[in-house]
Amino acid sequence: MKLKKIAFFNLLSFILLASIFTSTEITLAKSNILTSDIFVSENFVYIYVMDKGLQIVNVSNPNEPQFVSHLKMDYHYADDMIKANNYLYFSAYNPEDDSDEFFIVDVSDPQNPIFVNNFKLEQSAIPNFYILNNLLLFPHEKLEIINITNPLLPLKIGEYNIGSVKDICFKEESAYVLTKSNGLSIINISIPSNPTLINNYENITGSYLSLYDDYAIISRFRAIQILDISNISDISFVSSFAVEYLEGHFGNGDLIYYLKSDSISTSRIGIIDFSNPYFLSEILVHDTEESIRDMAVVDHYVYITTVETGMLILDTSDPSNPKTSSYYDIFLPYVHTRNVILISVVLLAGISIIPIWLRKNIVKREIYCPNCNVQNNVNWKHCTKCGFKL
Repeated sequence: MKLKKIAFFNLLSFILLASIFTSTEITLAKSNILTSDIFVSENFVYIYVMDKGLQIVNVSNPNEPQFVSHLKMDYHYADDMIKANNYLYFSAYNPEDDSDEFFIVDVSDPQNPIFVNNFKLEQSAIPNFYILNNLLLFPHEKLEIINITNPLLPLKIGEYNIGSVKDICFKEESAYVLTKSNGLSIINISIPSNPTLINNYENITGSYLSLYDDYAIISRFRAIQILDISNISDISFVSSFAVEYLEGHFGNGDLIYYLKSDSISTSRIGIIDFSNPYFLSEILVHDTEESIRDMAVVDHYVYITTVETGMLILDTSDPSNPKTSSYYDIFLPYVHTRNVILISVVLLAGISIIPIWLRKNIVKREIYCPNCNVQNNVNWKHCTKCGFKL
């Protein structure tokens, strides 16, 4: 029994000596990074990095954006992105089978985004979608209404045949749907299982739609157009503003921000005074000198994903003189380990010290020695006085 104890502690010493302690470090490494879509909610920016996944950035201080987390995904790019409640919804292109899939990610803890679910979509090019409470308004060749109360089990509950959809918005239980050939349609979805048409304004075309107060802002390649929707049964044209090579817009209060391309790339941002919808006037066109991927506007800050930088944040509190708040390079988290053999003087000494200490302190005990006929110390099964083997 005493030898077994010694052997155990000797073995423990060798195990400790030979143990390899692994230290894991996470650093941010620059890689060939291209961004696609961007969405801003509260103090966080959500950026989809092409072929790499979702990155979350803290912009509580727009002058010093800070990396928060990254969720690795191998899909090529995201077409649209919306955060509702604690979930981020977006579609991403899968080059392996040339299809788009719809993704749901739990971002309730921005430091730990968790993949929840994804499902394939019927089309290869995804227009914008809309999230209303627990309903996903998904435009295809028809408007589909999907219940996402349970993100793990999306359930289609209604649809409305409307033709090819370009963009969609929502206001007062009505979906405003911009179509390719039928103009702007307003659909009542107060009963999701039975959507009904309220009105249709055919004399307009465009690719991007947003709503502000009693107005619909529609942009197409060469113009921004304004419709009065205060009376949805009698929609009327208000005004238009010519813009060459228009790539999209973003309404924000009394301002309309738009992206403008040239023959090579999209690099310019225009700002239009929208305080009087009947008389639109351009405040300025700002050249970022970078290729723009996407844009979002919150308060007076413009968040732009670019090819060269990653993310550019502009302060437009003075629309006539926008200033750069910060640049944010998109770095990917690189997890690497270092295997370190812990060589300790204590452990080295323990190989010899532990057995000696055991002999003197643990396995040593007093028993009766029949040779000495007295009670003596016994160690290693021998009497320490006469050496008699016990």
